[in-house]
Amino acid sequence: MIDLSRENLKNLTKVFVIFMIYLIYNGVFHALFELLNIQNSIITMFAGDVCFLVFMIVLYWKKIKQNFLDLKKGIWKNFIRIIIGVVVLFIVNMLVGIIGELLFSTANISDDNTQSIYTLSQISFIYTVFKTMIFGVIAEELLFKQSLREVMPNNVLFVISCSLLYAVMNVIYGDLSSPYLLSDALSYFAVSAALAYMYIKNNDNIVLVMFVKFFYNLIPMCIMIAGML
Repeated sequence: MIDLSRENLKNLTKVFVIFMIYLIYNGVFHALFELLNIQNSIITMFAGDVCFLVFMIVLYWKKIKQNFLDLKKGIWKNFIRIIIGVVVLFIVNMLVGIIGELLFSTANISDDNTQSIYTLSQISFIYTVFKTMIFGVIAEELLFKQSLREVMPNNVLFVISCSLLYAVMNVIYGDLSSPYLLSDALSYFAVSAALAYMYIKNNDNIVLVMFVKFFYNLIPMCIMIAGML
């Protein structure tokens, strides 16, 4: 259950404001850049994402710093945990792909993470690297894990809520008529749920989760770069 104490109501308001900013900042920057007669969509998205990234880092800097120091105390043990976490994510994604193929005859069983990186790279390679390896790793995990955890101490509610929100946010701006919609949503949900579980099992260490997601994204990124050479 969500604790509705005075302190938690303050945190709930904080989370609500953060998500509202997340939902509208692209539109705000688009309108601002139109006034400046800048029509390049990549520059607009880049500027908005960078500002939101900086905002989230400043907001949760103390937490990030403390979690990083905690990881350094057992660096090799935590490194092994990160590698295991990456392997688990690939297994989860593979299993979800198989399940999606069984449940939805039109489902695409390819790695959804890889597909999203390739799709974004067709717009801009530099922006793809930033969005995948920096923004997606830091800003999104702070948003969907750290901020929600502050108002959801119940583990089950937290895992379900943050994973559902992450899945919805990743598919709602796409083609809602796509035959792959349900399988894509299931894939995003499962990967986020796995990361949320790792987060809980490692004393709510958001930095460890960031490292897991970074290396998880790094592999398809390297494959894409190798294919471009």
